Amino acid sequence: MEPWVKAWTRSANTFYSGQWPADHFATAPSHSTAVAEGLVHHLTDVIEHLHDGGYFGVIDVCEVGGGDGTLMTQVLDIAGQQHPAVAFRAKVIELRPRPPQLASTIEWIHGPMHTHLPESIRGLIFAHEVLDDVPLTLAQFDAS
Repeated sequence: MEPWVKAWTRSANTFYSGQWPADHFATAPSHSTAVAEGLVHHLTDVIEHLHDGGYFGVIDVCEVGGGDGTLMTQVLDIAGQQHPAVAFRAKVIELRPRPPQLASTIEWIHGPMHTHLPESIRGLIFAHEVLDDVPLTLAQFDAS
């Protein structure tokens, strides 16, 4: 029997790189903005923390496994309404090619997450559609 981590990594070059979620199942963002609203709540906490520390520059918003970009688009729309004075820099890291309808303001990084994650970020990184699917040997949280 093959370990799940190896099986997932092998399948990433077949199913995940060539299929779209809507072809097989419905994701929460395709039905509602509730997930985006929850993420913007956390993003607001991050913005306030950065502002309290004296940082007022561009806020990074990075999604790992962004599918067709729906969730990132929703997050940016809601965040822009709630924080009109804040500049956001959006990145999506995804195995699939960039969707043609995606806003040009969203940077699309085509490739595996483990080689394309930013080394540092001033903002929020999220992986809503990935965390329920990707096997981890170890997950670590660093409060800094």
